[in-house]
Amino acid sequence: MGNPEPEPHSSPAALTLTPDLKQDIDTWLSQDVSRRNGSLSRILARGAAAAPALMDVMFRSADHELKKLQICNALREMGQSAIPHIAKALEKVQQVRSIADVAVIEDLTELLLQIDPRKTTALALQQLAKLNTVPLKNRPLAEAINNARVKMVLCIAEEGQSPEAVDEVTALLGDGSVLVPVALFEVLQKSGDRRALVPLLRLFPRQNAASEHSGREIAEAFRAIVKREKVTAESPCFAECGGPEREQLSRWLTKK
Repeated sequence: MGNPEPEPHSSPAALTLTPDLKQDIDTWLSQDVSRRNGSLSRILARGAAAAPALMDVMFRSADHELKKLQICNALREMGQSAIPHIAKALEKVQQVRSIADVAVIEDLTELLLQIDPRKTTALALQQLAKLNTVPLKNRPLAEAINNARVKMVLCIAEEGQSPEAVDEVTALLGDGSVLVPVALFEVLQKSGDRRALVPLLRLFPRQNAASEHSGREIAEAFRAIVKREKVTAESPCFAECGGPEREQLSRWLTKK
């Protein structure tokens, strides 16, 4: 799966950071809203050719959340023409060495999926794979990567709707022994398959004890998958269920 490449006949040449463009970007990123004076319109008027300059500023502002948000908003306004430039920027992060690297990957992956999930799901999965290969020896970095993985998996599943995304969501659910974000159940309700059923049964008691809302979401996801997959209590996917899980299974399958 290759990264999206700009079409030679349609992609404008990248602009260098000229004084005028730098001034417009600096003005757009100013905390003083009254100073912006149409600076975003002037940036967008340059088209996707301004994207590399925006990406450069974003990498230099990786620890500044508001600036990153504003730059992402500008790139989102550019639409599909910005995709090749975002993809090229992600190529620069070959190895994840810092929390700032993780944040950039997370933000740009989410941005790609918002612009065009159909065209960018493969690239988003590549970024997720990049995070999955990082040794988790540094605790702060490990926490940042784990949090980013959760957000990216959910975003890929919600926006991309690809088989690989369902695999990632199922992997994130695990065997049902660890609490997971409630947003995961919403994704499973829409696109989960029978692999999630037993883990959901196992997870229900502890997740419901932590939050009854989460418990209800698990039940809804379970019933949606059962209906979609057309399984019954006798289906092979429930063969490994123990006594408590069988009781919960019976309650959920008989409840109208």
